[in-house]
Amino acid sequence: MGIYLFRMRPVTIVEMLPKLAERMLFGNRCVLMAHLDGYGVKKHLESTVSEILDDGVLVKAGNGEFKVEGDTVIVSVGDRPDRSLAGALEGKVDKVFCIGDSNIPDSFAESVAAGYYTAAELIG
Repeated sequence: MGIYLFRMRPVTIVEMLPKLAERMLFGNRCVLMAHLDGYGVKKHLESTVSEILDDGVLVKAGNGEFKVEGDTVIVSVGDRPDRSLAGALEGKVDKVFCIGDSNIPDSFAESVAAGYYTAAELIG
């Protein structure tokens, strides 16, 4: 048991896409969006960070640019498939299957489903 004290800070999300967490499972996304709204998280969609400054970031949106002030910046960018292991295994094993993030970075649920369907095909 303990006492945890923390100071709430304003949070702003800058997202290139027109919708946040679009590929997330529907129920999980609903909960996430409710939490973000409940905590007053500001969202700038179809926007990009053009520069990180000492006291915030410059954001490009539409035809304009504006500053979001802050003292902490967390960068989360898209994933790219990593097929290096598959390439190293080619010719050393009978079959290699690229699924999950080695094929298309996606949700955990999609990766598990890809594993299931690949195994189902193999056992026929």
